Amino acid sequence: MNVTHDDYPKAVLDGLNKLREHAELTDVVLEVGGASPYFRGMFTSGYAEAKQERVSIQGVSEVAMATILDYAYTGCLQMEPDQVQAVMSAARLLQVDFVCHKAAEYMKDHLDVSNCVDVLMYADMLGDCNLVKASVRYIASRFNQAALQPAFLQLPLPLLQSLLNRDDLITLSEDDVVQAALRWINFSQEERLQHLPTLCRSFRRSFVSSKQLAEIESKCLATDIKLVYSESSDQRLGYERTEMQIFLQDESLRTSHPPAPCYDPSTGKLYELHMPGNLNSHYSVIFTPDGELYLAGGIDLTDDVVIQKKFYQYNHLLNTWEPRCEMISPRVCCGLVYLKGYIYAIGGDKNKETAERYDPSCDEWTSIPSIPHPIPTYTRPCAVTLHDNIYVIVKQGCYCFSTTDNTWNETADILEPPSRAQAVTYQGCIYCIDCDKEWRDFSGTVEKYDPANGVWKQTENGRVFDFTGATLMKLGGSLYLFTVPKSNTIYVHQYDPDTDCWMLVDDNSRLVPPFKWLGTGYRDLIKIDQNEIEYPDKMAVLLAGVGNLRNVMATMAGLKQSFGGSVHFVLNDNDPQVMARNVFFLYILWKYKGEEEKVAQQLTQIWYSVKIGEEEAAMAQESLTELLALQDDTNTLCGGRVTILAEQFSQLRPVFQLWLSLLNGEKMAQTTPREQLRLIYELAKEGVGLYLRSIPTRHRSSAKDWFKTGLLIPMSDPRRKRARRDNATLAAWNPAHDEVLQYHPSLPTIAKQAGKIAAGINDDSMPFSEWDYLEATAQSSGDDLLEMYSHYIGDVVNRFACRFNQGSVSCLVILDNCLNLQAHLPVEIQFDRIFTSNISDYINYPVLLEALRPLLRKDNNKSVIITEFINWDMCCPEEAKPPQDDLPLVMRLFKQAIEDLRHEPDRPDWVSRQAGMSSGQAGIMAMIPVFLSAGIDSIAEYFDNWGVFNQYLRAALLAHRCPEPSHPVLSTKDVPKMSEVRNFSGMKMRNFLKELNTVCPFRHRVNVRRLTKFYGHKRVLEWTLPEAAGFVSPKGLNIVFVTHHLLRALLAVKIHSMYVQNLAFLKQALQKKRVAHIRDC
Repeated sequence: MNVTHDDYPKAVLDGLNKLREHAELTDVVLEVGGASPYFRGMFTSGYAEAKQERVSIQGVSEVAMATILDYAYTGCLQMEPDQVQAVMSAARLLQVDFVCHKAAEYMKDHLDVSNCVDVLMYADMLGDCNLVKASVRYIASRFNQAALQPAFLQLPLPLLQSLLNRDDLITLSEDDVVQAALRWINFSQEERLQHLPTLCRSFRRSFVSSKQLAEIESKCLATDIKLVYSESSDQRLGYERTEMQIFLQDESLRTSHPPAPCYDPSTGKLYELHMPGNLNSHYSVIFTPDGELYLAGGIDLTDDVVIQKKFYQYNHLLNTWEPRCEMISPRVCCGLVYLKGYIYAIGGDKNKETAERYDPSCDEWTSIPSIPHPIPTYTRPCAVTLHDNIYVIVKQGCYCFSTTDNTWNETADILEPPSRAQAVTYQGCIYCIDCDKEWRDFSGTVEKYDPANGVWKQTENGRVFDFTGATLMKLGGSLYLFTVPKSNTIYVHQYDPDTDCWMLVDDNSRLVPPFKWLGTGYRDLIKIDQNEIEYPDKMAVLLAGVGNLRNVMATMAGLKQSFGGSVHFVLNDNDPQVMARNVFFLYILWKYKGEEEKVAQQLTQIWYSVKIGEEEAAMAQESLTELLALQDDTNTLCGGRVTILAEQFSQLRPVFQLWLSLLNGEKMAQTTPREQLRLIYELAKEGVGLYLRSIPTRHRSSAKDWFKTGLLIPMSDPRRKRARRDNATLAAWNPAHDEVLQYHPSLPTIAKQAGKIAAGINDDSMPFSEWDYLEATAQSSGDDLLEMYSHYIGDVVNRFACRFNQGSVSCLVILDNCLNLQAHLPVEIQFDRIFTSNISDYINYPVLLEALRPLLRKDNNKSVIITEFINWDMCCPEEAKPPQDDLPLVMRLFKQAIEDLRHEPDRPDWVSRQAGMSSGQAGIMAMIPVFLSAGIDSIAEYFDNWGVFNQYLRAALLAHRCPEPSHPVLSTKDVPKMSEVRNFSGMKMRNFLKELNTVCPFRHRVNVRRLTKFYGHKRVLEWTLPEAAGFVSPKGLNIVFVTHHLLRALLAVKIHSMYVQNLAFLKQALQKKRVAHIRDC
């Protein structure tokens, strides 16, 4: 019999610990067994200590030794905050690695302004590189405050110099950096003045004021010291301040904490601000004039509804919220304001009237007099500051707190008592609006309070605004009112104080954030800011199902300048033409290094134009000739940046030879690229027409030109006339062309005979759907869509090429299908991100997850597999798409689409035609022909089909369990639950409906920009390893690309029929069990 007692190890440790506590059966005072190699060696290697009853350990405190002994006997580590360094020092001496690691983690997680410099010097003394790095980054993020700490004056010169050399110092000016260094010198001037020339090399002269330069020079008047400054023209991170809009979420109780969108009106770019993980709603946020962001109170829904005392300060560099001294009282929806160096929290407490003040200089809260009238706990008081006073506006009245007299006074009542007031101060007055109207009251006025006469009055003679939500905002010295009527369209009004009028802003594209959507043309494959937060030196990302370099280039081009790691891509596809183009593009970028900007524009034309000029053709001919001249055993290209097996490179040679023969005129294609383009879009004429009718009017002419000519060259560019050569790199042998025929049965049969050549173009080659419109317009705008996209794509290629030629990017090319990937990958490789594109549409989904799970990095708790579904709706088309025979539903969804787009300056024609139509039955009948013009896709994003998609996932798991299409013996107990789907194969699926996706976040529809392709039925799921540990530095950034060309032909029909039959069975089972559709994940 072989039986294991699972509790035996714990029982033995408990018994030994009790003997230790009672000093029974002990040989020596220290007895730690196998917990430490240090003691194991001492007591088993013949040293004198092995025979002694008492062993003295030098340099270890009594408390630290007791802590380590307790851990050795119990496996539990407990220590007081003020003992962490002593315990870590003892653990390093005694070689107790677990305790060392946990102590370092604790110090890293509890860095603050008061201890960060001490921790840096301690970590430097121990040689703990990770703790040094964390400490330095923290000091950089709070440089001005850290530089005022006494410990800063004790820094060794090398550590101080390394700090002053950093680009990411969060400081307002270079003078602050100089003053910090001078304080360090003045602390011991006689000894340290000799180091001034060394420190001056860290001062960026072009940013130092003349007054500060004079002070520096005065230090050396009596010496022969010559000062040399840094000539760097790079601004430090803290110099750059941007005025942004932060859109906080609604007040509903939720179990998730989605990030707050942050919009930069000056650039049109959108960012995300992640909120503290334990607070879910009802918190308050305040900005200070020097750019600090604080958050107070809120509700923690982890276990129950608990109102919090917590108070946080945002760290801009680390993108984290740091805890500060807790408030005296727990508060929810409190009024939070900043005035003359202090932060005030008012109301939101259980007593409904208390207030307190926070002093950032000493991190301390003190009470102030209570507000005269109780404020209901969940009624967020509106608090604003003006001069030396704080004004609080609530439905119960208006109150003023004088910070000089420390007293409250009641002021004149607002004319319309607000349910939820929102106010700003502007030119010495207070402007207020009720932004949360009572039921069925969708209108309001803006009121103005002048402290000089103590009177409230309505602006613009009581002008009434219609809205369901509104907010006042100061931006760039102007006052704006944002209103959202029932149509969910955002109106922007600008206030003119001279005329006391609100003017509608016609072009609000720079004021209203253009929310991005899943389904944009390219994707950031890493999204560090939303995941690991800090850029690691290296990462690993695997992509399956993406056959071109678009995502690779866009991701690398978008990395911050501070990223200095190396990146390794694994490009995988089973189509030689696709991989030949990738290798060809990379070779061109390497061959013409030093000319990246010019080559990037030329490569953009080769990528997306069916005709190219003589210069581009010569570039292609020269590159192809060199590729074909490589030895047969070649396995590295581009100076070692690209690696490919020799036998797989031999499969690319025929493609290279074909392209070169076409360019040299030695062969002729059966159809030219332009003819093929016209054939493709002739078949897709209806879809092209819908697309053209949906895009802004000013862009239609240039978009039509691309469909007609296939040239991604600005319409006024003289290169168009020179683009006369057929783009040979679009040519392919008929296997690639046959795939197009498979999906377009009505396509005329051309080049089907063996050996014939045709252009390998399909209907996914449109640059407008592959690249994001919002990103393109952020760089340039105008009427010419071709100019906008060619400029944007060229810029991305240029930035990628610079990184590639600097040697920070390398590629491994693999020609095979995705299920054979592991045979070609290095054994030790693991990935932080694994993308599969929509391979799950063609491969049994659970099989795909099980194949990729071993490749997911286990030591990064942010590692994730991202899977996409695009064609899932084919299995249940009647339920997944809006039912066109349900006229009231279709018209309701279509009306919503019209309302969302009606007030955009570049609205589609069918929106303009709808304007002014009546409501009721007559309005519905009038909308029908407009809907037929717009097409079913106009409402796809409005139709709720999540319940059907969840059933599809359950059917996929059922198909995995029962691979045979028929189920004669299955019963309802075989039907998988959603909980089984969410926890498949030891992984957990993030709840995308609760906005928990961090790489491909799902967003409900807000403002669709119609130039970006969007599928209303597209779904993205993210899978994580629940046992993943904390992040450690990975070995390399590897991105693998896999496409499913072969898998489409082999598996599509089988998987489709299997899902359909399993879905039918699932529906029957659900009906028998009377289970309703489950919408949430």
